[in-house]
Amino acid sequence: MTVDARTAADVALALRSIPDDAQRITLEAVEGTGKGLSSRSKPQSRPPLPIGSLDDLNDAWGVLGTWARDWHEFIGLTGHLPAPTWLCVCEFLARHWPNMAEQHPAAYEFAAEILDVSKRLRVHQRLERTWMPLPGQPTCPVMHPGEDTGCGGLLLEHQIERIIRCRDCRAEWTRNDYGRLAELLGVDPQPVPVSQAAAYAQIPVRTLRDWMARGWIEPVEGRPVRVMYADVAAMQHRLREGI
Repeated sequence: MTVDARTAADVALALRSIPDDAQRITLEAVEGTGKGLSSRSKPQSRPPLPIGSLDDLNDAWGVLGTWARDWHEFIGLTGHLPAPTWLCVCEFLARHWPNMAEQHPAAYEFAAEILDVSKRLRVHQRLERTWMPLPGQPTCPVMHPGEDTGCGGLLLEHQIERIIRCRDCRAEWTRNDYGRLAELLGVDPQPVPVSQAAAYAQIPVRTLRDWMARGWIEPVEGRPVRVMYADVAAMQHRLREGI
């Protein structure tokens, strides 16, 4: 399935920006620990990035590496994989992206994961808003004492921690509570992209891909490839309990 022109352009732009974003996060995380500062380093004008940004950085590297290996095999290249640097891997993916956008069966899945990676790296640098309204802008269903209807405050989702919070009453739902929130809202839980489901479950994307390849997780029909987070959570529980 050919990727639409706008998405293809957004992915190309993301692949150009990811190496610089990754470098900034690494440098700021180091500065936040007080290590590696040169005498010419400028005083920090904002708090250091949270150490969780490095976790996202590792996940991002895993996503890029997985796709680089996949494309290397799909194209049938016989040479070495690109050098293991952010710049070389992103340049490799960007160089082949125009053809892959038209030929690769998982092109939309690649696009969704790359755009998610880029967004998360930008959020860590405060280049994008940390809290965003949920799709459809549903309102808080919590019933407070003395009230006949739900709170009605706008529900916001933290783009890094994946916590949903009411803007007004500050009620919160974690990843494990998403199903309950869906019941309160009167809607069915929605499928999410593979990279987002992995982020919710706090597992590497490559692990979730392995579960899908083994048939343990069934993707939802359509593009980009999506899964039900409840299925991922259930698989984690079965593996922990040895079921």
